[in-house]
This record gives sequence, C-alpha cells and structure tokens, in this order.
Amino acid sequence: MAVNALLTLLLLTQEPACTSRMRDRCVRAGGRAFSGGEAELRLFPPDGRGWTAAPVTGARGEALTFTRASSRGCYPYKFATTSGQGTYVDGGTPCVTPDGYRADPASTQLALQSDTFTASVWYRATIDAGNVGPFGTLGAALILDGGLNQVVTVGTASSLTLGCLARAGTGTAIRLTIDAGTSGSTGKNCVVNALPDDGGWTPATCSHTVSNPATVQVACGIPDAGGGNVYVGAMGVWPLAHEGQYVRTTAASVAYNEDDLQVQNLSVLSTAQGCASATAVPLYDSATAVGLGLRGIVGISAAGAALIINLGEYRTTDDVNFARLQLPFGAVAKRVRSVWGSGLAITDGTETGTATFDGTMGSSAATVSIGKLPGFSVFGGTIRDVQLSRRPGGCR
Repeated sequence: MAVNALLTLLLLTQEPACTSRMRDRCVRAGGRAFSGGEAELRLFPPDGRGWTAAPVTGARGEALTFTRASSRGCYPYKFATTSGQGTYVDGGTPCVTPDGYRADPASTQLALQSDTFTASVWYRATIDAGNVGPFGTLGAALILDGGLNQVVTVGTASSLTLGCLARAGTGTAIRLTIDAGTSGSTGKNCVVNALPDDGGWTPATCSHTVSNPATVQVACGIPDAGGGNVYVGAMGVWPLAHEGQYVRTTAASVAYNEDDLQVQNLSVLSTAQGCASATAVPLYDSATAVGLGLRGIVGISAAGAALIINLGEYRTTDDVNFARLQLPFGAVAKRVRSVWGSGLAITDGTETGTATFDGTMGSSAATVSIGKLPGFSVFGGTIRDVQLSRRPGGCR
C-alpha cells in the first residue's frame, strides 16, 4: 500500500518529457513539458508553485504582467483560518498572501492619519499607541477605554464602508460605528466577535448606505464597558459597498489605483474546446451589496472577443460569457468552473448558452486576465488556484 501511494505521488508531481507516444496526454508550455492530468495554465496553486517568492509567476514559470501605480497594505484575508501580519507593498507589486492574489478596484481612502492615532484628527478616550502595527511600524493603539473616532468627509458617496485591522487584547470583540452625518442619515453599528488571539491582525468591516452626507463620524472601539481591551492597527473608510485597500494617509485623503494582473501572449489554449476554474472569495455578498456592477474573476481575450467567468449575468451581445455561476456569490470561498466545447456551448452545470466566438486562442495575442476584465469592474476579493485548459476535463 505504501509503495502504491508513493508511485501515485510521483506520477502526480513529475513533469515527463513530451514524446510521440504521449502526444495525446502531453502538451508543452513555456518550454517545459507536463502531464495531461494538469491544466495547461495554473496560477496560485495550493502547493505554492510560482507565488511563494518574488517575482510571482505561473506554476510553470509563466511571466505575469501586473499594473498598479500606487502603494497599498497587503495582508491575509478570507482563506486564512487565523489572522496574519501584513506588509506594505510598492506600486507595481501585486498583493499576494498565503490566501492568494488580492484584486481591488480603484477608490479613495477617506480616513485621515489612518495609522497615526495620536494625531489631533482622532477623538479618543484612553489608548496606548506604542505598539507594532499590522504593517510592521509603531503606532498601533491598544484601546483601554472607549474608542477611536473621526469625522470623515465623504462628499456625495452613498455606499460607505468602515474597516479596522484589529486583534484581541484582553477582549476579543470590537465595535465599528458609522454615525449619522450632517445630512441626518441613520447610522449603523457592527460588532465583530472572536478576534483571534494569535498575535496577528484580522480585518473587521462595517458597510452602510447613507443619504448624501457631507461628513460622517466613524469609530472603532470596545463594545461594552468592562469588555476588555483590543488593538487597532489601521483604519480605513471607503466610498464602496465593501472593504477597499488599506492605504496610508496623513493630512489628506488618498486616491489609489486598481489591481490589474495578466498572462500575455498565451498559446496553449483553444477556441474549439476547453475549461476554466478558480477559487474566489469576494469582499461582499453580490446578492445584497449596492452598486457592484458586473465583476469578473477570470477572462480570456483574443482578436477582440472574450470568454469571461463573472459573478452573474449571461451575455451574448458583447463578450462571450461563461454563464451564471452559483449566485448569490456571498463573502465565502467558492470554486467556480466552466467548460466550452463544440460550437462553444457554455455551461456551468445549471445553465447552458451558445454564442459565436471569433478569437483564436492558439495565437500569440491571447491574454488571460485575473480579477480585472475588459468591460467589467475589478473583482474586489481574493483569487487562487486558477486553472485553464484546452481539454474540457482539464480543470479541477
């Protein structure tokens, strides 16, 4: 039994040379051969190939093209079972954590002095601000009493999200409050319980729809008197229906850029048949969040046409689409998979549609986009174990 198990492991992990005897089971990509049991393109696989060290590549060393001009905070999120310590990455560097690849739309960080809680913009009770924060610098606040409050200028935004990177002290819960603004809109309280006590940080968020306020007071603090103290390492306020990028601010709000990741000049896929799959978790519930629009997970484009995995809607007028994928798409990890075949019948197992696809996947112009797709809003969440294959059964 042990010998059989070892042989199976070797068969799954070796990349044999392509020979004429294996032509039906073996293709070549990026100059390296691999068995027909694995997808021709794989990004952010669970075994860590290509993304546990810089520079980030595909599982077989395929070059990735990434664009984001601005810096951002980066930290483990929904896939992790425990919280984690984050990093601050420069522009041009993707946010990749043990969770996978984080793709966020462009927006604005509205909270001022976002991780400097001794600044005068913060109204606070009793804090100890001499602690190492989630991005490795001093300034995190241990809230001993009350909370951290700030009046934020939000303009005409209707969707608003408050976020705090927090960890447990003697208490394990934190309250996030979005108070009524100058327009007199109704506020909202959110209590996040069970902050992990592992020395890391975890994101706590609260989203609310407000009625065109000019300013809104926000706060992160202890839920109840005597409930124990908690740490806050950074705060963010975004005009979004979900959490945005944690971007450092000082005396002014900061606009930041979207994440844009691609694999270009791909020549291992086919228009005739194939499949695509990915594990993804959004920062929102697509059934209830306001103003999301269409948000793509994986797209393949060539010669002006495209195949898309998105969060909903089947379209036949613009891009060829992978059909509806398990809506509602709540803020939990899901594995999504689609197959195209003869005549480009596209199905996810519950719906089937047909459409014309005039691209040529075998050309050097084919491009795979992750999280940011032509004609779609940026996904907003974490994506990993992306698989694309010219074989309908090649994507797990």
